[in-house]
Amino acid sequence: MLSFCLVLFVGLKMKTWRGRFVLGAAFCCLALVQIAATAGVVTFGTLPGPNGTAFSSVTEDGITVTSTSGAWQQAFMVGNPVPSIFTHSSTASITITTGGLFDFASFDLGTGGGGGPAFSVSEYLSNVLVHSFSGTNSNASFSTITDSFASLVDRVVITTSIAGLTTSANIDNIRTSTIPEPATLALLGLGLFGVAVARRRSH
Repeated sequence: MLSFCLVLFVGLKMKTWRGRFVLGAAFCCLALVQIAATAGVVTFGTLPGPNGTAFSSVTEDGITVTSTSGAWQQAFMVGNPVPSIFTHSSTASITITTGGLFDFASFDLGTGGGGGPAFSVSEYLSNVLVHSFSGTNSNASFSTITDSFASLVDRVVITTSIAGLTTSANIDNIRTSTIPEPATLALLGLGLFGVAVARRRSH
Protein backbone atom coordinates (compact mmCIF):
# COMPACT_ATOMS: atom_id res chain seq x y z
CA MET A 1 0.00 0.00 0.00
CA LEU A 2 2.92 2.36 0.60
CA SER A 3 3.86 2.07 -3.06
CA PHE A 4 0.33 2.97 -4.12
CA CYS A 5 0.30 6.03 -1.84
CA LEU A 6 3.64 7.21 -3.19
CA VAL A 7 2.48 6.91 -6.78
CA LEU A 8 -0.74 8.74 -5.93
CA PHE A 9 1.18 11.64 -4.32
CA VAL A 10 3.54 12.01 -7.27
CA GLY A 11 0.69 11.73 -9.78
CA LEU A 12 -1.36 14.43 -8.08
CA LYS A 13 1.58 16.82 -8.33
CA MET A 14 1.53 16.39 -12.10
CA LYS A 15 -1.03 18.72 -13.70
CA THR A 16 -0.46 17.69 -17.31
CA TRP A 17 -2.09 14.81 -19.19
CA ARG A 18 1.30 13.11 -19.21
CA GLY A 19 1.31 13.15 -15.43
CA ARG A 20 -2.11 11.57 -15.31
CA PHE A 21 -0.99 8.94 -17.80
CA VAL A 22 2.01 8.07 -15.64
CA LEU A 23 -0.24 7.89 -12.59
CA GLY A 24 -2.69 5.56 -14.28
CA ALA A 25 -0.03 3.32 -15.77
CA ALA A 26 1.79 3.05 -12.45
CA PHE A 27 -1.40 2.10 -10.65
CA CYS A 28 -2.06 -0.62 -13.23
CA CYS A 29 1.45 -2.05 -12.94
CA LEU A 30 1.43 -2.08 -9.16
CA ALA A 31 -2.00 -3.68 -9.02
CA LEU A 32 -0.99 -6.37 -11.50
CA VAL A 33 2.05 -7.15 -9.37
CA GLN A 34 -0.24 -7.58 -6.37
CA ILE A 35 -2.55 -9.88 -8.35
CA ALA A 36 0.33 -12.05 -9.57
CA ALA A 37 1.50 -12.51 -5.98
CA THR A 38 -1.69 -14.37 -5.02
CA ALA A 39 -0.70 -17.69 -6.64
CA GLY A 40 0.02 -20.44 -4.11
CA VAL A 41 1.33 -24.00 -4.06
CA VAL A 42 1.27 -26.85 -1.54
CA THR A 43 4.52 -28.82 -1.80
CA PHE A 44 3.97 -30.75 1.45
CA GLY A 45 7.43 -29.58 2.46
CA THR A 46 6.26 -28.85 6.00
CA LEU A 47 5.26 -32.45 6.71
CA PRO A 48 7.31 -33.84 9.61
CA GLY A 49 7.47 -37.48 8.44
CA PRO A 50 8.67 -40.14 8.60
CA ASN A 51 7.50 -42.06 5.55
CA GLY A 52 4.20 -43.83 6.13
CA THR A 53 2.99 -41.51 8.91
CA ALA A 54 -0.75 -40.87 8.69
CA PHE A 55 -1.68 -37.64 6.89
CA SER A 56 -4.69 -35.64 8.06
CA SER A 57 -4.20 -31.99 7.06
CA VAL A 58 -1.64 -29.37 6.12
CA THR A 59 -1.74 -25.63 5.34
CA GLU A 60 0.82 -23.98 3.09
CA ASP A 61 0.68 -20.67 1.22
CA GLY A 62 -2.80 -20.07 2.60
CA ILE A 63 -4.05 -23.35 1.09
CA THR A 64 -5.40 -26.11 3.33
CA VAL A 65 -5.37 -29.73 2.14
CA THR A 66 -7.42 -32.17 4.21
CA SER A 67 -7.83 -35.94 3.99
CA THR A 68 -11.57 -36.59 3.55
CA SER A 69 -11.79 -40.28 2.63
CA GLY A 70 -9.49 -43.27 2.46
CA ALA A 71 -6.19 -43.55 4.31
CA TRP A 72 -3.60 -40.96 3.27
CA GLN A 73 0.01 -41.13 4.40
CA GLN A 74 3.12 -38.97 4.25
CA ALA A 75 5.51 -40.00 1.46
CA PHE A 76 9.23 -39.45 1.89
CA MET A 77 10.33 -42.01 -0.69
CA VAL A 78 8.24 -40.83 -3.66
CA GLY A 79 7.48 -37.24 -4.66
CA ASN A 80 7.99 -34.51 -7.23
CA PRO A 81 10.27 -33.99 -5.37
CA VAL A 82 9.72 -35.61 -1.97
CA PRO A 83 7.76 -35.29 0.17
CA SER A 84 4.26 -35.91 -1.14
CA ILE A 85 1.18 -37.72 0.17
CA PHE A 86 0.03 -41.17 -0.91
CA THR A 87 -2.74 -43.69 -0.44
CA HIS A 88 -3.13 -47.42 -0.93
CA SER A 89 -6.90 -47.14 -0.55
CA SER A 90 -8.92 -48.31 -3.52
CA THR A 91 -10.65 -44.92 -3.56
CA ALA A 92 -9.54 -41.91 -1.55
CA SER A 93 -10.07 -38.16 -1.61
CA ILE A 94 -8.65 -34.89 -0.33
CA THR A 95 -10.31 -31.49 -0.03
CA ILE A 96 -8.68 -28.14 -0.88
CA THR A 97 -9.81 -24.85 0.65
CA THR A 98 -8.32 -21.39 1.20
CA GLY A 99 -10.90 -19.77 3.47
CA GLY A 100 -12.15 -17.75 0.50
CA LEU A 101 -12.53 -17.88 -3.26
CA PHE A 102 -9.79 -19.28 -5.49
CA ASP A 103 -9.12 -20.63 -8.95
CA PHE A 104 -7.85 -24.21 -8.94
CA ALA A 105 -4.85 -24.53 -11.27
CA SER A 106 -3.24 -27.99 -11.15
CA PHE A 107 -1.76 -30.83 -9.13
CA ASP A 108 0.88 -33.50 -9.69
CA LEU A 109 -0.27 -37.11 -9.75
CA GLY A 110 2.14 -40.03 -9.51
CA THR A 111 2.52 -43.53 -8.22
CA GLY A 112 4.85 -45.56 -6.07
CA GLY A 113 4.56 -48.63 -8.26
CA GLY A 114 3.48 -49.80 -11.69
CA GLY A 115 0.30 -48.72 -13.43
CA GLY A 116 -1.31 -45.33 -13.38
CA PRO A 117 -3.93 -44.13 -10.86
CA ALA A 118 -7.22 -42.65 -12.05
CA PHE A 119 -8.49 -39.34 -10.70
CA SER A 120 -11.48 -37.03 -10.65
CA VAL A 121 -11.62 -33.37 -9.67
CA SER A 122 -14.83 -31.72 -8.42
CA GLU A 123 -15.01 -27.95 -7.90
CA TYR A 124 -17.68 -26.35 -5.73
CA LEU A 125 -19.00 -22.89 -4.97
CA SER A 126 -21.34 -22.62 -1.96
CA ASN A 127 -21.78 -26.42 -2.08
CA VAL A 128 -22.89 -26.30 -5.73
CA LEU A 129 -20.82 -28.31 -8.21
CA VAL A 130 -19.62 -25.90 -10.90
CA HIS A 131 -17.07 -28.03 -12.74
CA SER A 132 -15.58 -31.52 -12.77
CA PHE A 133 -13.14 -33.51 -14.86
CA SER A 134 -11.42 -36.88 -14.65
CA GLY A 135 -8.74 -39.00 -16.25
CA THR A 136 -5.87 -41.42 -15.69
CA ASN A 137 -2.15 -40.87 -15.33
CA SER A 138 -0.80 -43.59 -17.59
CA ASN A 139 2.80 -42.77 -16.70
CA ALA A 140 4.81 -44.51 -14.02
CA SER A 141 6.17 -41.09 -13.03
CA PHE A 142 4.48 -37.88 -11.92
CA SER A 143 2.36 -35.90 -14.37
CA THR A 144 0.90 -32.43 -13.87
CA ILE A 145 -2.89 -32.50 -14.13
CA THR A 146 -4.00 -29.05 -15.28
CA ASP A 147 -7.46 -27.56 -14.90
CA SER A 148 -8.32 -25.61 -18.06
CA PHE A 149 -11.57 -24.31 -16.53
CA ALA A 150 -11.08 -20.82 -15.08
CA SER A 151 -13.65 -20.21 -12.37
CA LEU A 152 -13.70 -19.01 -8.77
CA VAL A 153 -14.65 -21.72 -6.28
CA ASP A 154 -14.40 -22.22 -2.53
CA ARG A 155 -13.76 -25.97 -2.37
CA VAL A 156 -12.10 -28.59 -4.56
CA VAL A 157 -12.19 -32.35 -4.02
CA ILE A 158 -9.60 -34.60 -5.67
CA THR A 159 -10.48 -38.29 -5.69
CA THR A 160 -8.03 -41.01 -6.68
CA SER A 161 -8.73 -44.60 -7.67
CA ILE A 162 -6.29 -47.50 -7.85
CA ALA A 163 -8.87 -50.29 -7.95
CA GLY A 164 -7.30 -53.46 -9.31
CA LEU A 165 -3.78 -52.00 -9.22
CA THR A 166 -0.90 -53.00 -6.93
CA THR A 167 0.35 -49.47 -6.53
CA SER A 168 -0.23 -46.21 -4.68
CA ALA A 169 -1.66 -42.87 -5.74
CA ASN A 170 0.65 -39.98 -4.86
CA ILE A 171 -0.30 -36.27 -4.92
CA ASP A 172 2.11 -33.36 -4.86
CA ASN A 173 2.35 -29.66 -5.79
CA ILE A 174 -1.26 -28.49 -5.55
CA ARG A 175 -1.50 -25.06 -7.18
CA THR A 176 -4.19 -22.38 -6.87
CA SER A 177 -4.65 -18.69 -7.56
CA THR A 178 -6.62 -16.72 -4.98
CA ILE A 179 -8.64 -13.66 -5.94
CA PRO A 180 -6.96 -10.28 -5.38
CA GLU A 181 -7.94 -8.01 -2.52
CA PRO A 182 -10.89 -5.67 -3.24
CA ALA A 183 -8.63 -2.69 -2.63
CA THR A 184 -6.21 -3.90 -5.28
CA LEU A 185 -9.02 -4.33 -7.78
CA ALA A 186 -10.26 -0.84 -7.00
CA LEU A 187 -6.82 0.61 -7.56
CA LEU A 188 -6.48 -1.29 -10.82
CA GLY A 189 -9.79 0.16 -11.97
CA LEU A 190 -8.65 3.63 -10.94
CA GLY A 191 -5.45 3.18 -12.88
CA LEU A 192 -7.28 2.12 -16.01
CA PHE A 193 -9.62 5.09 -15.62
CA GLY A 194 -6.64 7.43 -15.35
CA VAL A 195 -5.12 6.03 -18.52
CA ALA A 196 -8.41 6.46 -20.37
CA VAL A 197 -8.81 10.08 -19.23
CA ALA A 198 -5.23 10.93 -20.13
CA ARG A 199 -5.56 9.46 -23.61
CA ARG A 200 -8.84 11.32 -24.19
CA ARG A 201 -7.37 14.68 -23.17
CA SER A 202 -4.31 14.16 -25.30
CA HIS A 203 -6.40 14.00 -28.48
